Amino acid sequence: MGSRSAITAVLCGMLLLLLSCSSTQELSLLSQQSYNLGNAYLRLGEYEQAEAAYRFAVEEAPEYYRASYNLAYAYSAQGKYAQAVTLLDELIDSYPDEKELYELRAYVRYQQADLQGALGEFEAMIDWWDDQQLRLSAAKISLELGLYERADVHLRYLYDEDLLSAELLYLIGETERLSGVSDGMQWYATAVLEDPGYLPALQYLLDLAGSAGEKTDQEILRILSQASEAAPEDPSVAYQYAQMLLAEGDDLGVQIMNRAIELGFADTDQLLALYDLLEGELARSYLEILEAADLIRIVPVPDQP
Repeated sequence: MGSRSAITAVLCGMLLLLLSCSSTQELSLLSQQSYNLGNAYLRLGEYEQAEAAYRFAVEEAPEYYRASYNLAYAYSAQGKYAQAVTLLDELIDSYPDEKELYELRAYVRYQQADLQGALGEFEAMIDWWDDQQLRLSAAKISLELGLYERADVHLRYLYDEDLLSAELLYLIGETERLSGVSDGMQWYATAVLEDPGYLPALQYLLDLAGSAGEKTDQEILRILSQASEAAPEDPSVAYQYAQMLLAEGDDLGVQIMNRAIELGFADTDQLLALYDLLEGELARSYLEILEAADLIRIVPVPDQP
């Protein structure tokens, strides 16, 4: 499936930084000021300074849950995983119903490359809080571990519950492809139609184009056409559709690319790289829309004497 960094980003995205003080306990002004200072450093990515501020807040008020949680997060952000886990274990003993503590501990185990431990954490949470994101995370880690049947159990549960999303459909496709059940094509296609802007599924179809035969290419073009119609304001989808049309030598690609540019697609490097692949009238027409959009300026070259 996607790169490890992509999985990490998804898991990290689950974490809620508890940056506002909502404790009902009486706290000293000094502990609250230290907590707020830690939050400011955390937003700036100054994790060492954030750690120091949160430490002071917790020393001043050991019952300050928010400061303790954010201190654990600051530890994890610096790679101090053992300290983060130790603190999280203590917090879970005191606050066993706080879901974010378990999520952060699962994330830390993942960052430690303890995938089995992270998977165990997510699956234990599912028994308590059976929500979609927990199952998706468990499925992703299962895929990374090559536990395809286990991933399928989580994904099919969500599918049977009609908790559909482009990500879910894409992951089912990944599971079937990686396990050899199928090429996953129908799931990737459905994911694109569910959410035309969901790039992992879209990218897979584009990577497949040109290598799986003319029939498959025509099917991918049909899917991209439908996706473009479903998301007429999405410049990325229009660009990808135009790119494939142009690769097929279809001059409709010039019209669609012009729409992508009008919608805001302005990656000159990608646009010029595509031009290098075109020839004849198609290349000239394509160059004209780039010039009309002020993305390039054509300079006539004088004839050599």
